[in-house]
Amino acid sequence: MAPEGMLASLARHALLVERAGDKWTLKLDPGHQVLASDERVAALSQAVSDYVGRRVKLNVVTATGVDGTPAQRAEKARAEQVAHAREQLSTDAVVRQMVETFSGKLDEDSIQPRDN
Repeated sequence: MAPEGMLASLARHALLVERAGDKWTLKLDPGHQVLASDERVAALSQAVSDYVGRRVKLNVVTATGVDGTPAQRAEKARAEQVAHAREQLSTDAVVRQMVETFSGKLDEDSIQPRDN
């Protein structure tokens, strides 16, 4: 079963930086350190162990400049989707005609990509 709640937040904001046998090291930005309680790290270790089918012990270290976490990758993908949606709408012939006809303006801040 996939982690939920604060445990899922810990997983999304951590970056796997080392696997040495059954000891895996996750890096976490200091701003998210509050997520890494002993109980949550143990629960995430158990969830990872269950997923990979063998015992895994997680060690969480904090460091600035953590780049490439699942949360960061998801945010980047969403930002790219929003930029693409804005571009599509701003160049759409029907939208442009409506803006011209009604002396309107496209509210780009309201544009959100469709969830699939």
